[in-house]
Amino acid sequence: MTNTTRFDFDRAADYYDATRGFPPDVIEPAMALTAAVGALSADHDLLEIGVGTGRVALPLSPRVGSYTGVDLSTRMMAVMDGSTHSIRRAQADATRLPFATNTFDRALASHIFHLIPDYHNALAELARVLKPEGLLILVLGGVARPPEVSEALSGTRGKRPGVSFTDMFTFLLDYGWEPVAEAQHVTFTAPVIPADAVRSVRGRHWSGLWERSEEEIEQAAQTLEAALRAAYEDIEEPVAIEGEFSARAYRYASSSNV
Repeated sequence: MTNTTRFDFDRAADYYDATRGFPPDVIEPAMALTAAVGALSADHDLLEIGVGTGRVALPLSPRVGSYTGVDLSTRMMAVMDGSTHSIRRAQADATRLPFATNTFDRALASHIFHLIPDYHNALAELARVLKPEGLLILVLGGVARPPEVSEALSGTRGKRPGVSFTDMFTFLLDYGWEPVAEAQHVTFTAPVIPADAVRSVRGRHWSGLWERSEEEIEQAAQTLEAALRAAYEDIEEPVAIEGEFSARAYRYASSSNV
């Protein structure tokens, strides 16, 4: 990411997993899906850009030979300290990876390209560090939120600097990447307390709210709370919300992989 528009996720390290983590019973099927989509094996060296707190790395790493994660935020990666999983970490920009050409068998990007303004440079770097015939695995989702959240905050969240979520599984086609197969999905339901979304707005737990004024934040919280109260009898009581985890693998079309 570039310094002019990137988000500094150091501030999110303490609450990130609580607001974006997988439901416990979804972790295994989600990782099994990822491994199948990426044809992962114990012989593979895998790189994850935007590894963060290890939300994907920790449960996925036992499925490969070696796991390397890079992130701009050392505080996010420090959450993994003390883990029994062997994950190599480096503070690095996804658009300037500190690795030699043709180093990795697989690369993984989870919920990151919407935050990278010059994502085309990140894709070029991934093509460079992947071995010929290597795969890039793109995963998205894994959390469940009341549907009223996105609608109520649609005019409040700041513009994403990178790829739109609606284009997330198609934008790579414009940069020389070819899908190996159709995207695969794991759907689930999870108990969610609607009022937690209001608390997340006031706590600025989503990066799209970080640059908003206090007045905008309070207005967004009130708008969301009103929408939730209209939809649910008691917003402090858990409700079953549908969520989805998706994965798709791509191969860089150029045989030279540069």
